[in-house]
Amino acid sequence: MPSADHRFMKVFVEILKFIPSILVTGCIIAFWYDDFMAFIYAIVNFWITIPVVVTATVIFFISIRCKTTWQKVIVFYGLFNIALFAAYLVIGHPRQRCNPEIMERHYEKHAAELDNLHKYVVESLDSNTGVTLEWEHGRLDMFHVTVSGIHDSHWNNDARHKQDSLMKTVGLTQEEFNSIRKQLKKAGCIGLEASTTTPQYITIWFRRVDMGCYDYLIKDTLFSEEEKASYLEDPAIIPYNQRIAFMYSGGAIGPQSFSQQEKAGYLDRHKPW
Repeated sequence: MPSADHRFMKVFVEILKFIPSILVTGCIIAFWYDDFMAFIYAIVNFWITIPVVVTATVIFFISIRCKTTWQKVIVFYGLFNIALFAAYLVIGHPRQRCNPEIMERHYEKHAAELDNLHKYVVESLDSNTGVTLEWEHGRLDMFHVTVSGIHDSHWNNDARHKQDSLMKTVGLTQEEFNSIRKQLKKAGCIGLEASTTTPQYITIWFRRVDMGCYDYLIKDTLFSEEEKASYLEDPAIIPYNQRIAFMYSGGAIGPQSFSQQEKAGYLDRHKPW
């Protein structure tokens, strides 16, 4: 009969076999959260990620014979990881991609909400002020304010800690601030930039992809002929109609605007005026 120490070591070894699969689960969840940063982390730490994935795969196939309870559990866990990754490919990955067609479909669905948000924000701000707000994964990540042309930037924890004082600086009440957040969420967007010095314009941030951001430029009147000509020439802007345009701003790396082919192809299929 095996000793207690022998049984303990056997159980301990079986538990160790789960560690690679658990790490794989964490990696898949990270891709759901932010696939770009997860990919960068995986590449930078390839000396960890590759052995973990290979080990988890080998243990899964070795256990497929299901001779013991431990092996059956490992197989079921492996199938769970496969299902989780498949769900990411079908659901998570598309939500972290964007193009003009996706922006068009989203705007058509939320046009009234976006227009109402534009009016609400401008009416809520004090005169001669402006704000830039962004929420990332439900948390306030950016709260920049402008008063009489003087800009003050606040990010991450700094933005959250100074939220109350920043609201007072631009004349937002707690109710108005909460309403802006709720309206953005309902419209499926993450942030905005607005100012009472240019109340006819608002930029509503739709989606971040990698290090860039896709935005809606909304004007409450028709674009002028000069604006139309400028937007047709600007690679970072695709006009959608007489007062709405799609914008893309790049990050530190990667493309800084829509590709020429992407913009030309969309405008061939969709005439803005």
